[in-house]
Order: sequence, then C-alpha cells, then structure tokens
Amino acid sequence: MLVRISISNMLSFRDEAELSLVASTERGHSSHTNTVGTGKSHELLRLALLYGPNAAGKSNFVHAIAQIQKLIQHGTDPNEPTGISPFKLDASCRQSPSRFECTFVVSGTMFTYGIVVDGTVIHEEWLFAEELLRGKRERMVFERATEGGESKITSGRLLIDETKQGRQFLIHVAEGTRRNQPFLTELVLRNVTLAKTVWRWLTDSLVLIGPASSYGPLIQRAVGDDRFVSFLSDSLRSMNTGIFRLDVESVVASESFLPAGMTSNEFRWVMDALGDGESIIRHGLGGSRTLIRKKATDEFLVETIQSVHRGSSGEDVRFDISEESDGTRRMIDLLPVLLDQQAGRRVFIVDELDRSLHTHLVRWFLDRFLSEGAPDAQIIATLHDTNILDQSLIRRDETWLIEKDENGASDLYSLVDFNIRNDLALEGAYLNGRFGAVPFSSNLPWFVNEPPSK
Repeated sequence: MLVRISISNMLSFRDEAELSLVASTERGHSSHTNTVGTGKSHELLRLALLYGPNAAGKSNFVHAIAQIQKLIQHGTDPNEPTGISPFKLDASCRQSPSRFECTFVVSGTMFTYGIVVDGTVIHEEWLFAEELLRGKRERMVFERATEGGESKITSGRLLIDETKQGRQFLIHVAEGTRRNQPFLTELVLRNVTLAKTVWRWLTDSLVLIGPASSYGPLIQRAVGDDRFVSFLSDSLRSMNTGIFRLDVESVVASESFLPAGMTSNEFRWVMDALGDGESIIRHGLGGSRTLIRKKATDEFLVETIQSVHRGSSGEDVRFDISEESDGTRRMIDLLPVLLDQQAGRRVFIVDELDRSLHTHLVRWFLDRFLSEGAPDAQIIATLHDTNILDQSLIRRDETWLIEKDENGASDLYSLVDFNIRNDLALEGAYLNGRFGAVPFSSNLPWFVNEPPSK
C-alpha cells in the first residue's frame, strides 16, 4: 500500500508537495482505511481525491510520477537524458535537480525510495526498509551521492545479506552504474531479488490511468476470460447504458475479406509479420480494438468486441465499441480496475476520473471500489465533480486541493488543514471559495463571435 509520495521542482511543483495516505484521527467511514503491520502498525487510507481548477497542477502531479516511473522501469542508454522536467518559471529551478520520494508497504515491509535527478545526472538515490511485522527499526538498503562529478554508492547490510554474490558483487555493480542510470534499475538488471520487489511495486503495482487511456489488454482478456466479459456485461447493464451484454466476434480474414478500416497493404504486412500462434492488436478510431491471430492452419482469425443491444422486437442488435458514447467507452476502460482491485496490492492513480461520466456513475464507481475491493487496494483520482464532496460519501482526510500561487507554482494541501464540522456541506463551502483551489473568472464575453459590449 502507498503511504506517501512527495515531489519538488518537477513540472509545475516548485516547492515540496506531499500526498499522504496516512489516516487522520477522523473516525468516519472506517471501511475506507486498512491497518498494515502488527509490531508497528499504520492506518492507511484507500482513497484520495485531488481537486482544483484547470491548469492548477492536478495532471502534473500524475505526470511527475509517470516520469519517475518511466526512468526506473526502462533505465537509460549511455548519454540519454533522464526525461525529468523541472519547474521552468524560476531560473534557479531550471538549473537545479528534481526530487522524488515514495514510501509504500509490500508484504509487511515498509520501503522508502527516493531520487534526486536532473536532465542528465542522478545526484542522489536511496532505499530504506522497515520490517513492520517484526517491529524492527528502519535500515538502509543503499545510498547514493554524487560528489565532484563522481557517484558513490553505499550498500547496507540488508542488501549485502540478501544478495547471494555478496559485497564484492555489489561494489562491482555500483562501479558499473552510469551517472544517468538509477542504481535500483541496475540492481534489477543484475537479478538482485530485494531490488526486484521494490522495482515491481513502483512499475507494476503503481498503475497510472490517463484521461484518454484505453485498457490495453481489453481484447485479449475478453477473448480468453469469460468471467471478465460477464463482469463487464453485468456492470454496463446495471448502469442503464443500453448494452445488454458484450460479445467477442470471431471471423476468418483474407485479402478478399479485410477487417474494417484495414487496407490490403496493412493486412499483407500482418500476414508476413505473424508466425503460427502469434497475434497483434490493432487500435482503431473511437476506442475500437481488433485482435488478429495466425492459426496453425495458416488462417488469420480476426476478433473484435461487440456491444449487444436489444432491438424493438427483442432481437440482438450488434454495435462496434467505437459506436458507443464517450462515457460508455470510458467506463469500459475503467471497469477492469474494479475487477483487478479485488486481488489487492495495487494503487490506481486515475487522472480525470469523471471524464465523460455522469456524477452518479462516479459515485457508483468509487462505492464499488471501496465496498467490494481488497482492503489493501487504493485509488487516487483527480476530478472536477464537486458532487463527490459529500461527507456521507468520503472522509475529509481523503480530500486534497491543488492551486497555483502568483508565481505559477502548484501547491498541494489537505482538507484536514481546515477546521471543519462533521455536518458541513463540503461542496458548497468549496465552491464558495472557503478552501481555495477554485477557478478565477474575469469578465470575458460569453461567445467569441460576439464583441464585448461597449
């Protein structure tokens, strides 16, 4: 589970911004929290919602995490830039490194990973571990510091004891780590098990979903997982989308019978590229996805997801997913979160959760996540839908606000910082500007084709 994330000098965040999922003393909605550890326990929130006006920095907070995640996941080639963007509105920040730190719990151990990095060099990096189940103190796994242009990495006893090859091997790995390469990534490439545990959480358990993200494995799971299709069908039917069920349609393709939108040249390229049993996904307009598989018989099977509606006489009427509304397609891409979070161990960070969705669907989605999910699954979402600001639905410590100061720097703060009664109508108070982080509207003409009144 995620404990906290902090960033500074990244994108629109100049000063340190910290998002904490440590529960406050608030007692409402106890099912929204989960206690980790026994010898030394921590009560963590399963939900965090980020509000603020457009261009305040909500998406930048998600993008900053994405930049670090990409750096850790893929590493760098020699002389390749790190891909980290500093705060550009301050000349001193443009010349200074960015900082990221994340604390999370995996299998009873709390890890803290941090990195200080600019566009070309990693200046600092650290990893600490604290075994909560055994009540042990926090111990250093490794520390990295750059002095005089040289990077020095120190391995702690915990890492040395966990590495079969021992101290000399770790010294060799440290000496071979480039200035632009995370040491954590290098340890994973060298098959160090402890590093793999941390790396997998940061790159796999931390799932980022953008406003226009499509769920990549949708068609593969639909083809091979009846439970997955049934879950999506039941959910969409309960939302009154008009969809009775989802079906997978399979047809044999040839140059005389091509998948919709595919040219003969494209199909010939697919024929040449695929071996027996191999497949490729083709993404089309409007969110449509096609799976093309080559069978051992040299046939090419084309599989698509169809939404089935009921006609006026009760007959099945099929539509391509691209023919559904933006909101329906958005929900189809979000629903796998509800199914996957039942297994727990993941943190879903969704930018613009409410994009194209009615407020009742946003409420439904959050309620399902919190009521049916594993206790260690978490969701962090940015959104504008103020109807969710309701103390009968969420806790005050689950609500975060982002706004920019006069210098264009984003500031992140919690609703817990305010003295709020249990019966206060949060939505009205927020829209009236009591907590800040609301848009400022100047006196602009309503329509651009009408000149301002004189």
